[in-house]
Amino acid sequence: MDFLDREEKEILHRSDDFQKALTQLRYEGKVYRGKNAKAAKQAIQRLGQLAARHDRFQSGVIFPFFEKHFPRYAAAVHLLQAEHDDILKNKKKLASSLQRFLKRPSGPAGQARIYQRGIYLISLLRHHLGFEKKNIYRSIKKELHRKEYEEIKKKMNRWNQQHILRG
Repeated sequence: MDFLDREEKEILHRSDDFQKALTQLRYEGKVYRGKNAKAAKQAIQRLGQLAARHDRFQSGVIFPFFEKHFPRYAAAVHLLQAEHDDILKNKKKLASSLQRFLKRPSGPAGQARIYQRGIYLISLLRHHLGFEKKNIYRSIKKELHRKEYEEIKKKMNRWNQQHILRG
């Protein structure tokens, strides 16, 4: 379960970096606009890569396991899957907006829209992680029998090793 905790911390750390970049883009002057937009674009790319990896991990390991062992959580699993889709779609829209902004800065109004979209994405991501931790991961730790717990740990470790080998 350490892998899940490390992944959550990394995503939260990257979301903090992204929020800092958005704040600088929004409130620092015109002189720093290009630099701050590039920093925000890099931060959303890193955050997007982590979110995509998180989605692949959960879709490949956690959700199938949960559907098999905890059918009563089917609604929560579907909610989380929908949130994954929403997070990835918002990330793409935001990255596209930042790319357009880099090519053709639109001034304070454009910066404000990017800031608002970014803060929405960060809030959605943080809420999503909190819901997972509170409901999904806690259930794994507390409700599984020892044999089932070992099974999910093996699956997580196998996925993690394959992911590391692929880069």
